[in-house]
Amino acid sequence: MCSKNDWRLAFINNKSGFTLIELIVVIGIIGVLATLGIGSYSNIQKSARDSKRYSDLRELKVALLQYFAENGKYPTTAGRWFTVCTTGADPTARTTSGSGGWIPDLAPEYIDILPTDPSGCVGGAYDGYIYQSNGVDYKVSADWTAEIGANCQLGDIFADPNRTSSSAFTFCSVYTPGAANW
Repeated sequence: MCSKNDWRLAFINNKSGFTLIELIVVIGIIGVLATLGIGSYSNIQKSARDSKRYSDLRELKVALLQYFAENGKYPTTAGRWFTVCTTGADPTARTTSGSGGWIPDLAPEYIDILPTDPSGCVGGAYDGYIYQSNGVDYKVSADWTAEIGANCQLGDIFADPNRTSSSAFTFCSVYTPGAANW
């Protein structure tokens, strides 16, 4: 029979813990899971930004139709593209409201505030959201070159065939038929 002291010595001498190989395997598994999680998170963020853009284009279309119904014309830009990003076609710093807005006089009466692209100004000739109108027709486009690649993923309702197939830029747009080729 074992005495109390023998039992304590046996317990103290029994080393428990992880081996180096077990620790390396666990760290490797955690690393793989973290990599997969970060990749999924990045795709989720891109998808969320795209959804925001779709929503913004829909809201702008409704606001422009309301403006037209009350004023008999669309807000004009004198043949230039307006954007909130100063690197766009119109280098004037545009705002998100009032006569200096990137869609002049649309906000705050027809839409609370003019939206800006969720990625901000990504760099290039046309950044974020751009707008042009001659009063009779209009086009609002989203430049997504930094986001989704070759084609507008919205289908026919927002597709801008003039730009998604023949241009290095990816645009999804809302527009009147007369502005289709802008």
